[in-house]
Amino acid sequence: MTLQALKRGWGVLRPVGDRLPYDLVFDVNGYLLKVQVKSAWYDLGRNNYVVDTRRTKTNRRRMLRERYSKNNFDFAIAYIEEKDSTYVFRWMYS
Repeated sequence: MTLQALKRGWGVLRPVGDRLPYDLVFDVNGYLLKVQVKSAWYDLGRNNYVVDTRRTKTNRRRMLRERYSKNNFDFAIAYIEEKDSTYVFRWMYS
């Protein structure tokens, strides 16, 4: 994702740590866009690709999962490694 953004002439910011609800920030013509990146995997039982859409935070004892909220990010990017395919979704939380 970072390389593709840089090829387009966008600035790329990478947060330090994992406490924020987004993975990257793209600076596109002065607009800062928060982006969440997810990997998809093939689910044999469902016969399709799936993405975990929950936010995962870790502490020393366990993983905490929760839903994203409206202002967590602007776009989600789902990547399927086996197909080298990328999908971009506008985040419209209801």
